[in-house]
Amino acid sequence: RVVVGTWGDTGAVGRAYAYDLEGPKGIEPVAMVPNPDPYDLDYFGGAVAVSGNRLVVAASGDDNSGRDAGNAYVYDFGPTISTVPKAMIQAAGTAAGSSYGAAVALTGSVLAVGAPDESLGLRPRVGRVYLHHLAGATPTLPARVLSPPDEALAADMRFGTALAAAGGRLAVSAPAAGSVY
Repeated sequence: RVVVGTWGDTGAVGRAYAYDLEGPKGIEPVAMVPNPDPYDLDYFGGAVAVSGNRLVVAASGDDNSGRDAGNAYVYDFGPTISTVPKAMIQAAGTAAGSSYGAAVALTGSVLAVGAPDESLGLRPRVGRVYLHHLAGATPTLPARVLSPPDEALAADMRFGTALAAAGGRLAVSAPAAGSVY
């Protein structure tokens, strides 16, 4: 199965669709996951990740903890796909405009969430990546926060714009800096 997000539908409220790649009729939609807290410009489904029996759908424009602060929702992705989130994850300390959830990556029970528009000190849009252990006692609290290396730190680098995870490794892009870490 694969999941595709459609963040741009109906005022950018967003949804996610799960497809069975081996259905009897070929590729078939098996579930539609709606935005659990729908508001215009939430961008729910702008980033999705699947690992094992977990699905993460992000909403980088969600305003629950500040305008465009963002969040991510965790779902059960077993034989039947729950359309009710198991958890909503917001990074403590992200400010309005951080775009938390612009990118997500999931490997095993470790969730990485990019907040590329987060400012660091007087430097705007430097970006950060938040790591959450979904199997831990406090999955909604970040276990670790990654920032760009000091020697690369610059305004507008947007660290965390895209993420990829596999085999315990994480790749983080900073497109304005022309780098992947």
